[in-house]
Amino acid sequence: MITSRFDKRIYFYLLAGTTASFLISLFLLQLFVGLLSVLWLFEKTENKRKAVDIFTWLIFTFGIIRIASIIFSQYPGVSSQSFYKDALFYLGFFSISYYLKVIEYEKLKTILYYFSAAAVVVALIGLVLFNISYVERAQSFSSGYSTFSSYLIAALGIMIAVPMRVKTKNLKILWAIGLATVLSGVITSLGRTNLAVAGILILAGIAFK
Repeated sequence: MITSRFDKRIYFYLLAGTTASFLISLFLLQLFVGLLSVLWLFEKTENKRKAVDIFTWLIFTFGIIRIASIIFSQYPGVSSQSFYKDALFYLGFFSISYYLKVIEYEKLKTILYYFSAAAVVVALIGLVLFNISYVERAQSFSSGYSTFSSYLIAALGIMIAVPMRVKTKNLKILWAIGLATVLSGVITSLGRTNLAVAGILILAGIAFK
């Protein structure tokens, strides 16, 4: 059993903020991930070891290879900047992975709702930018169309797969509108591969339903 020495409300709100700000505000994303990483550093070593899985080892191995590539780079002056740029990514992965294992299932579902709601906002931003011809493909302010589309694909899968606590007709209608908005964002990003993945997700959702 993995536990945390901190109040569960702290890492719950930080996780929720991280998922909600992913493509909305880079500053807030870095802030939330940074705070999560600080909390993780002060967790008990025994609990950190329990949270290690195959994905943790894969990221750790990738990090070692990344460090080696920087050290032996032909342009060490430029490559050395990657140390502090990549540090937050690796610390963020370990801390987020840890707290997702600690958090209660109901709280995790709530975080997924926040993630889905944020994806709707991101999709709306992309659709507006696309329809006013500000961009050739739908995207957000802080990312290109590829990252934008991949983010929405992840949200689309979650919105289809995760059982939502929507009991009233009005909430179900809002959820359907949100789902359609995210799908529209994927379509207007004009990525054929992601569009095919979206189609597969929808067909799978219908089949399982």
